[in-house]
Amino acid sequence: MGIRRARVAVAAAVLVAMTLLGTALAPAGASTGLAGGGGGGFRPGAPGVGDAYFPNYGNGGYDVRHYLLKVAYDPPTDRLTGVATISATATQNLSRFNLDFVGLTVRSIKVNGRAASWSRTDHELMVTPRHGLPKGHRFTTVVRYDGVPITQQLVLGPGFTIEAGFIHTDDGAIVAGQPEVAASWFPVNDHPIDKASYTFVVTAPAGLQVVANGRLLGRTRHGARRTWVWNAPEPMASYLATVNIGQFDTHRYRTDDGLWMYDALDPDLFDEAVDPGDPASATFGGIAQSSFARQDEILNFLERRFSRYPFSTGGGSTSGSTRASPSTRSGCGARRRASGRPRSSSTPSTTGSRPTTRSGRS
Repeated sequence: MGIRRARVAVAAAVLVAMTLLGTALAPAGASTGLAGGGGGGFRPGAPGVGDAYFPNYGNGGYDVRHYLLKVAYDPPTDRLTGVATISATATQNLSRFNLDFVGLTVRSIKVNGRAASWSRTDHELMVTPRHGLPKGHRFTTVVRYDGVPITQQLVLGPGFTIEAGFIHTDDGAIVAGQPEVAASWFPVNDHPIDKASYTFVVTAPAGLQVVANGRLLGRTRHGARRTWVWNAPEPMASYLATVNIGQFDTHRYRTDDGLWMYDALDPDLFDEAVDPGDPASATFGGIAQSSFARQDEILNFLERRFSRYPFSTGGGSTSGSTRASPSTRSGCGARRRASGRPRSSSTPSTTGSRPTTRSGRS
């Protein structure tokens, strides 16, 4: 959790390379030339889940059970290298299926251990396995990819734009926002109806910390880098999936109800006054810390009005300044300081997390 450092207001929010032989880099619109299999009653999955309001969101023909996201991030170049292993079940006799994926370069795709053919548009990654996938059968898709993730610009009103998705910060990166940010950093069935569990294996410079959804299982240092493993076993919507890389003050504790919480605060926010002209002004760090302290209260309130919190962990993170992110896939472009207020986000943790400034993991 955490963003690289610009001042974006503290807000409460309930809110991851084996190359195919003969396959070149494949940006959006490119495709491989392998033959794929359908026929015999097999047909392509729908390019949407059938949402009445957003019919083209998500994809049909399968149900994802688990995402294993192995990613490595290099802050100086903003480059992300990933291997996404997607475990799913076919809900029809499937000859081809779609994943949502934006911008990054696909290096190879395998389905059930065999090279698959594929093609792309700006948002869709269409995968044709070598053999049809029978209804009810589980299958595994492995996508190897890399590049510089694009940060989304969300227009909330006249003159009011915020960053979302994979956000490049001054010391790392943060993933935050909804409803469709996941496809900017891993291939996914990007619709809340297809909830799945997640495992995050994230490698970053050893001097930085990594916070993701769920529970921290371990971390291993290898030279100048360190790999962190987080696991979120309860199914969650894809837009909740988050990885936050940076320098944080972290706090792990239990609520009165026994829920494990993981909070991560950018220490620089304690040096940033809300009103620089007032010596007695509160700092953004102090405001964020106070917000985190109320997460148990917030969750109890929501549970009384809705239902039991669906995750086994929670928490929040905040970060200060962000860097301008590249608007294209290649290169990282010029970096500039973005002014604003500290940014925060939330995401559920193994069963989720609770709301508040970048709160939770799930």
